[in-house]
Amino acid sequence: MNVVEVMSCGKTTDEVIARLFERLPTYGLLPFHVRKESVGFIFNRIWAAIRPGIPAEPRQLLRRYIEQGRLGIKSGKGFYSDYEEKAPTR
Repeated sequence: MNVVEVMSCGKTTDEVIARLFERLPTYGLLPFHVRKESVGFIFNRIWAAIRPGIPAEPRQLLRRYIEQGRLGIKSGKGFYSDYEEKAPTR
């Protein structure tokens, strides 16, 4: 199942959300409307709540990366590599 979560930044119009729900299925995607910010994706949170034997290693690795400040481009270090510092473009 190709699930995509659609969430507003707080300024997105209802028309944009409605159009996404019309178009996404044409690309083989099943949209879910996330109505408020939460920790983690809906699908993963539900899956974790109903599967008692999920492996702990991926969560441990991600926690370690967060503790090390490896937050992606915004921190200059990510999951796969370090990012070069680039001057902002305008």
